Amino acid sequence: MNACNRRHARSALPRQDPTRLTREARAQVCTQSSSSRPFGVGLLVAGVDQTGPHIYYNCPSGNYFEYKAMTIGARSQAAKTYLEKHFETFADCDLQARPAP
Repeated sequence: MNACNRRHARSALPRQDPTRLTREARAQVCTQSSSSRPFGVGLLVAGVDQTGPHIYYNCPSGNYFEYKAMTIGARSQAAKTYLEKHFETFADCDLQARPAP
């Protein structure tokens, strides 16, 4: 450890606050344990191909699932409830591109 401190003292890099490093190290523990919820981003991807529309949800854990309708984010539960009630009415929607007004 002393060799590391000497090398760091000779370098031109500013010394970082040890409390900041400790805080970052504590946050990293959540991603390294299987019992904790991982930090990550949920991603909702939508597209259309020859077979029709597709919606994929990529979980923060890395798993992905295909859905007919999906919402994520703040207040997503209200949107999911709406989609569940009115999903059948969307079956007759036209997926063809419309010209810009």
